[in-house]
Amino acid sequence: MMINSTDFEARVKVCKECPVYNKTFGTCGPPTNAINPFKQPHVLDGITFKPCGCPIDHLASYAVTDCPAQRWPVITKQDWLQPTLEEIRTIRKRGRLEPGEMKHLFKLRKEYLGIKDNKSFTSCTPCMNKLLDQLEKQLLDDLAKAESAQALIELTQVELTPEPITEVTNTPIKKRRAKRKKL
Repeated sequence: MMINSTDFEARVKVCKECPVYNKTFGTCGPPTNAINPFKQPHVLDGITFKPCGCPIDHLASYAVTDCPAQRWPVITKQDWLQPTLEEIRTIRKRGRLEPGEMKHLFKLRKEYLGIKDNKSFTSCTPCMNKLLDQLEKQLLDDLAKAESAQALIELTQVELTPEPITEVTNTPIKKRRAKRKKL
């Protein structure tokens, strides 16, 4: 679930100002590897957390990820729907996956579509196309729902003006009778 460039830049800015940010590697704290798999806890603004060691440029670009210190601006569902849909269309147009995209597609499959069968990859092209179809359909449905909900919100916020009141008089209303034709 990709996010738009404005949200991405805001996240990266927050990370680069964070005292835990590792400038040498561009990661959240020291990079995690086989030599140093343990993360030391830190306290920042009253929140105890363990830096994840992920590259900030990669971590900040996906809506499903979150700052371990909870310092990133909140991203609503609607903020990542359109960029994710565009990313899926780019994959289709390209005809192949770039490194790391399959991992994120399966994360979407698990967290967004709710399919929890512990699969993390596929080498089957029809299966990948089916996954892309499912994601695209769900994203389009959710975008349509979000747009209709926004339209409803805007409609309910319209201020209605009352109709102008006309002056009422006490003059009686004349009733008209139909005239009969003579035979």
